[in-house]
Amino acid sequence: MLSLAAARPPFVEFKTVAKDDRKASEERGIRVTRDVDFAFIMQPGGKDCVEKEAADWLASIKNKCLSGSPDAYPQEWVDAFHKKYAAWKEGQDAPLNGTSVREWPLLSPAQAQNFIALGMPTIEDVSAMTEEAMQRFGMGARILRDKSREWLQGKEIAATVMQENNQLKMQLAEMAERLAKLEAAPAVLAADEDKPRRGRPPRADVVTQ
Repeated sequence: MLSLAAARPPFVEFKTVAKDDRKASEERGIRVTRDVDFAFIMQPGGKDCVEKEAADWLASIKNKCLSGSPDAYPQEWVDAFHKKYAAWKEGQDAPLNGTSVREWPLLSPAQAQNFIALGMPTIEDVSAMTEEAMQRFGMGARILRDKSREWLQGKEIAATVMQENNQLKMQLAEMAERLAKLEAAPAVLAADEDKPRRGRPPRADVVTQ
């Protein structure tokens, strides 16, 4: 069954920010800025947002993961953040780690947008809401959290049933194939018996004792 206590990755957005270039500013005697990609990191439903240069942050979480640091993100999170950054650079929407709240019929468009603004873009994020996150969302948060857990459990059960049905279909197909081979076997044996035997025919002048 679904683990409702499963940890969720932080919500990360990438943006290009104009950052002061001190060296160029000193050389030219005017304020010079350059475009730098930043990662804005926040825990789902949290209010604190950490800003770090994207390249440095991505390298840091990768190195921590490879070194086995106790505070390292899981490998799948690290890979997902790198893919999200690559997609953002290409102007594409990165795939979500879960099902978008926009696809949940239970939510109104405003509620879905509020969850996204709080760093909870998926139903899985809603199911893992903390007390702080529920307070920030406001009225109805706890009910929606419980409903999201029921929805995810139902989705997992449906997926399990579908997998079992597919396995059953494969087993039935294999049994049908075996049965067809068994039914065809007598016909093959009969055809083999009707075939002329190889070798010389017996001599007519040889009398068998």
